[in-house]
Amino acid sequence: MVQAKLAENGIEMSVGTVATIMAEIGWVAKRMHGFKGTSIPSDPEKDFKDLIGRDFTADTADSRLMGDITYLRTGKGWLYLATVIALCTA
Repeated sequence: MVQAKLAENGIEMSVGTVATIMAEIGWVAKRMHGFKGTSIPSDPEKDFKDLIGRDFTADTADSRLMGDITYLRTGKGWLYLATVIALCTA
């Protein structure tokens, strides 16, 4: 954030240089929280059945698929990343 603000004001400096100077004067960076809560475990409307019984094996290719979604904070907002994974591939 400090490096970005410097760049906005026309002062070009690497992140490493900014970190070194901050350390020399006793400043520490404060990490912004990137966690975004999306569900409540005890919410009965969001209680999904475990259809494969946590058995993540498959005997034949593409017979079992699983998926997940995560949220990534970017400089332009939230990026939603969804994946589909084959549990067995040939």
